[in-house]
Amino acid sequence: CALPISSGATGSTWALVVSTTTTLSSLTPNMDSYNMYAITALATSLTINAPTGTVTDGARLIIRIKDNGTSRSLTWNAIYNQLTVLLPTSTSSNITTYIGLLYDASSSKWDVIAVV
Repeated sequence: CALPISSGATGSTWALVVSTTTTLSSLTPNMDSYNMYAITALATSLTINAPTGTVTDGARLIIRIKDNGTSRSLTWNAIYNQLTVLLPTSTSSNITTYIGLLYDASSSKWDVIAVV
């Protein structure tokens, strides 16, 4: 991903570039523009599609989802690889969920590394 990384005396820092919206029915992350997507009041079922844009091995993606007080279903593209961490299939009413992903160039998949 061609997003900002700053370097200092203690090493590199990964900068978050956030896209925020209240609700949508389909999310296609554009890795050339953002590396975090925040949905603040999801009011419908959501499909998370394969990201677009240029990515390199180890690229990071964070998706933060909170519904509007009603649990909503989540559908994930097959490019998201569940290793030992499972992707959520629905939101929990009024609870914010974070999904952390890393791109694995050897498999051309986004590995799920955290769901909180």
